[in-house]
Amino acid sequence: NCIPHPKSLCVDVTDDPTESLAAMDAPAFWVKRGDSHAVHREAVAYARNIDELKSILLEFELRNIPNAVINEHLIGDLVNFYGVADTDFFYWFEPYDLSHSTFRLEKINETAQQYPFSAENLHKVFEQAGEVMHVKIYGGDSVVAADGSVKMIDYIVDPSLAPCPDDVAQK
Repeated sequence: NCIPHPKSLCVDVTDDPTESLAAMDAPAFWVKRGDSHAVHREAVAYARNIDELKSILLEFELRNIPNAVINEHLIGDLVNFYGVADTDFFYWFEPYDLSHSTFRLEKINETAQQYPFSAENLHKVFEQAGEVMHVKIYGGDSVVAADGSVKMIDYIVDPSLAPCPDDVAQK
């Protein structure tokens, strides 16, 4: 089973990923530290082009971050989600609905188009990811494309569930 996700590349921050990035043919990129989860804004960066991405890798190296994950930037609507395995609890929302923000990086995406998508399919994709990773409580981010397809861009183990405390308490 394949979990839909953006084209990605794992690199040592001292590597030159130019050739691989050019082959990715992405409109832009996201660079995430590869050695730890994102605990502050500087752990995830948006790069408009390969030169900008390479300067981010240099900055990661100066901060003693040894490796990075590079994802293609996906065009579409950002959708956040939370779930609890082995229950029917699955909560999703578009961050602009609740003024919810993760380091204010969602502002990089264009204005939400509210593309129609299957919430049931979204739930299945992330339940499947949880099974693969043996995670019972999860959250994360996805992008819904104009055609309604969904790709996972982030998966959070042990999320806060802050946007839906009443919903999860009922489960």
